[in-house]
Amino acid sequence: MSEQFIIAEYDEISSSIDVVKEAANFIPDVTSKDGYLKSKRVSLDIGQIKTTLEETRKRKKKYYLDGGRVVDSQAKAIFDKLDKIQEPHTLAYKKLDNEKKEREAKRKQVLEDRVAFIRTLPESLAESSSDEVMGAIEEMAHEECTDYYEYTEMALKARNATKDALAKLYTKKSKDEKDAEELEALRRDKIIQDQKERDERITREAAAKAEQGKIDAIQRQKEAENRAIEAERIAKENSELAEQERKNALHVADMERLAADDRAKRYAEKVAEDEKIAAENAVVFARDAAEKARLDEIKHQENIAEQKRLEQEKREADIEHKGAINRQVCSNLISVADIDMEQAKKIVTALAKRAIAGVTINY
Repeated sequence: MSEQFIIAEYDEISSSIDVVKEAANFIPDVTSKDGYLKSKRVSLDIGQIKTTLEETRKRKKKYYLDGGRVVDSQAKAIFDKLDKIQEPHTLAYKKLDNEKKEREAKRKQVLEDRVAFIRTLPESLAESSSDEVMGAIEEMAHEECTDYYEYTEMALKARNATKDALAKLYTKKSKDEKDAEELEALRRDKIIQDQKERDERITREAAAKAEQGKIDAIQRQKEAENRAIEAERIAKENSELAEQERKNALHVADMERLAADDRAKRYAEKVAEDEKIAAENAVVFARDAAEKARLDEIKHQENIAEQKRLEQEKREADIEHKGAINRQVCSNLISVADIDMEQAKKIVTALAKRAIAGVTINY
């Protein structure tokens, strides 16, 4: 049952409700000026009352909120004292309870893991041999499930299901291994048969090749003898033909020697005449070449002198141009930086030598 609080200020505000209710007891008609003013006055009066109510609510609520915080603070202080007395005892018995719960949880987890091992044993042996499966079957045959406590029924069901699954797995593994052994035996027999057939084929091919080699050798021998006979015949014919050609060649050589002697005589006379003309032409050519070389050298020296003159004029003009710019820079430094001529010259010299990084004179 909640406690009833009496707020006097609220009673005062509530007492004014009847007054405004009586003043507002008419049907609003704001189409006329009088009706508009009446409705507006009622709304403003009620608004003023609501404002007063809201200010009173906030003021009163702050008082009770401050009081509530004091109540909470004092209660918390008492709570903290009780906690300090209670805490060591609570921690002690809860620690023992937790240790018991942990031991019980570990005990149950061990039993659950043992049951899970039995249940998943066939799956874990899926890739094992039939001997390993048989070992698991024998192990399950000795498993009586006497120490599983509340998990005994679950363990028995898992054991029975696993024994059935292992028996089926053993049958399958035995069949697969037998089929694999038979397949391996067939594979070995086929390898042996294939090797035997290859050896026999190689022997037959070698014998055939040797026989064909003998036939080919006899044929080559006959062809060589025929070629020797033919070569001897051709050699004899060539020897007779060569003797005839030698005689003809001696006759032709005598005729050609006489003609060659005549041609050599005429050629020697022409060569002597050509050498005489060439000597005369060489003298004229040497004289003309010497004159041309002399004139070319004079022209070359004149060109060198002209080039040096132009380069000297260019250097002088460049020096004059740079000097004018340097003088202008000196003048600007004197007027702008308020320094004397010697200082300005040193700065310009440093700039011209590019001794000041990042600053140059644009010529």
